[in-house]
Amino acid sequence: MSRAVSTLYRAELIPASSPRWQEYFSAAPHDFFQTAEYHALCAAAMQGEPLLLLYGTRDKFVAWPYVMQTIDQASRSTGEDAWRDATCVYGFSGPVSLNCEDDPAFLSEAFDAFLDVWREQRMVSIFARFHPILMNHEWFRPDRTYGIRGETQRTGATVYIDLSQAPSQIWDGYDRKLRQSIRQVERANDYIALPDPNWEHLDEFIAIYHATMKRNRVAPFLFFSRDYFLAFKEALGPHGSLYLGVRDGKIIAGFLLIEYKGIATVFLAGSDETLSRSADNKFLFNQVQRFARSRGNKFLHFGGGRGGRDNDSLFAFKAQFASTHPPFYTARWILNPGVYESLVDRRRTEAQRAGGQLPNSFFPAYRAPISSPLEASETAKSTG
Repeated sequence: MSRAVSTLYRAELIPASSPRWQEYFSAAPHDFFQTAEYHALCAAAMQGEPLLLLYGTRDKFVAWPYVMQTIDQASRSTGEDAWRDATCVYGFSGPVSLNCEDDPAFLSEAFDAFLDVWREQRMVSIFARFHPILMNHEWFRPDRTYGIRGETQRTGATVYIDLSQAPSQIWDGYDRKLRQSIRQVERANDYIALPDPNWEHLDEFIAIYHATMKRNRVAPFLFFSRDYFLAFKEALGPHGSLYLGVRDGKIIAGFLLIEYKGIATVFLAGSDETLSRSADNKFLFNQVQRFARSRGNKFLHFGGGRGGRDNDSLFAFKAQFASTHPPFYTARWILNPGVYESLVDRRRTEAQRAGGQLPNSFFPAYRAPISSPLEASETAKSTG
């Protein structure tokens, strides 16, 4: 049970369509992933509702952006309201605050108020990816006082470059072999970095991105359509561009570059496996570092490894660029354990009937993808 909530403030829900979302955020440190525009974009793809849960005033507040989804299987053949859960947009999000980060009493009251609203919404679980640069995972820790099940879990690490450093300091912070690879490409003088602010080469980029996702066997939801990228471009406005690697007039690598309130983020990267060399990608990342710094950004965030892990080849590649590898946390909170376990049992039964199984680390487990019988067999061999 939550504690009594202060009567000084009350939590309120703000839809993404309301200008108040951005009005509150205008004075607070935040990233593009926390905006109403991005939440509306993601919620449409996820068939959910983008909401901002706010506690406080314009001068002092904490706000939690999320996507509310209905748990379809929970409402089958029942006459009551459906169960729901709160999830996170793709990227680094979590709460936004102003003038209250050092006020634990205020934050405690806010979280109590948030829990009351979530329970009124019939939330079974809460999932969020916190922001490694803003470090907003520290503001709410249910394992301390709140009595809900679950944890704020260290999922891995990410990599960012502090662009306030001198260029020589940034270069010296690179791994020695990384510097050698970059110089190699520079000497060859056959590969260029191409900023594309108008997304003129979107189709070429999408083809490379999809090929990369297929090669890495990523989750289906990451195969974004052309319509999604066009909607993303509109949501980003002046804050987003394509950044491409070109050899002999052919685009062979690229990513989205998001620049927002001093944080530049490399997002949705891809490369042509047959034409792009490892050194090319290192050169491209170095060039975008120079580009982001020249435009006045304070940080360049590369993100982490696959699935947020810090023990795979993608993270190892990014880690060469900086010694700063801040931890990446996720919220995996269960508000209604009884309903949660019932839903998981039902999902596990569905997996067994299909001859597959559920991954151990997926949260919430009742939304876990069911592996194919072949995948389940290979997993059993590798863990047996």
